[in-house]
Amino acid sequence: MRQDEIDQVRDRVFEMVNSEKSFTAFDVTKALGKSFQRPHWMIKQVVHEMFANGEMLEYVRNQVLIPGAPRPALLYHLPENDPQDYISKIGKPSGTTKQAKSISVGLSIASSDPLRVSCDNRIYIPRNVATQWGLAPGQTAFCLKEGDKIILKKKFHNAAEAIRATNAPVDAKGNIRINPEVTTQFQEKSFKLSQTGNEVVLEPEA
Repeated sequence: MRQDEIDQVRDRVFEMVNSEKSFTAFDVTKALGKSFQRPHWMIKQVVHEMFANGEMLEYVRNQVLIPGAPRPALLYHLPENDPQDYISKIGKPSGTTKQAKSISVGLSIASSDPLRVSCDNRIYIPRNVATQWGLAPGQTAFCLKEGDKIILKKKFHNAAEAIRATNAPVDAKGNIRINPEVTTQFQEKSFKLSQTGNEVVLEPEA
């Protein structure tokens, strides 16, 4: 791909990031239009490299299942934006109603890309955790710092935890929000997440 073509792809990505849209590489291909004479796989490669190089700023990336699509896609989005909102806007393609009913978002805490501290100095845990825990917007989970780890819990296990814990509210979009008083020491970190029952562990990557 020529440099001027790469620049066109990059411009479309930056437009989407600046407007805070959730998007896939295929969305970038569609935005470029039929006049852009390069195959989707080449465009996708540029998009993936931009993310790997940190050019999408606080954007995160998760694999999602889109109704009617032949295979999973990588969705690029802000931490506070839920992938389900993107899928809901797409709607159900005609003739695929039965298939669509059996498809879920496909977002797994264990398999998601690392989370990073956002530009507002918070960490947003995708809303499928709050949903699993039965927490609605306005309710609260709790987090503890254990050395270089952050432990997110649905409830306290004992009085000692209650004294040390910090509130992690569920925001209007259903994401659990870890606030700046916890994230301050982790500004340059990205986190690997693991989940066991009613506990999520955020461990800084090396």
